[in-house]
Amino acid sequence: MPTRFTFTGRDGHLRLIDGATPPKYLQLPFVQMDFTADMARARPPDPIIGTADGSAYLPDPGYGLGFCQPVPVAFSCWMDDTTNSWKLRDALGNPDMDPIWMVGTQVWVTAKGQGGSIVHSNGEFVSTPSSFYDTQKNTINLECLWTQPNAGSAFGIKCRDVYFPPQDQQIQESSESVTFSIKGLVFGSIEYVGAFTTGTAS
Repeated sequence: MPTRFTFTGRDGHLRLIDGATPPKYLQLPFVQMDFTADMARARPPDPIIGTADGSAYLPDPGYGLGFCQPVPVAFSCWMDDTTNSWKLRDALGNPDMDPIWMVGTQVWVTAKGQGGSIVHSNGEFVSTPSSFYDTQKNTINLECLWTQPNAGSAFGIKCRDVYFPPQDQQIQESSESVTFSIKGLVFGSIEYVGAFTTGTAS
């Protein structure tokens, strides 16, 4: 039988990526190994009504809203004196709403409206809206990649159009480390990837 290698959290890295072309990114060592995300977007429950001889599917004008509901994503990482402490907070959508969104020495731009395609019930592909009602909100793309050190193979998840509500980001202190606990909402597509998107490090 061929040798099989497993992926572990120690083999993972995570990138926060802006919406520029080519993009800028912030790469984090995946030291906490607790990345959590759905493997695909949900399909809304079918609207069913009872009939005299059983049941039937009822056309529902609001059914399409279910495809646009955000999907949660979460991860955590330790604070260090370089990347995480100064750059990570800024990369999470410019929470201070600075006129120019800077991450390190790089200007970042929102990824809103670059969420990929979501397949509606009629089979049509639709894109996510180009802006929120609150125009001060920004989104980024997120990629988490695990590379098997022995086989060299890679497997990863890409979440598009991710918004990080400022009130959901936390700092947790312990005797051994200070940890950032990060929670986001995926408004775009969720895809498999075999490599990180090429870009410029911030």
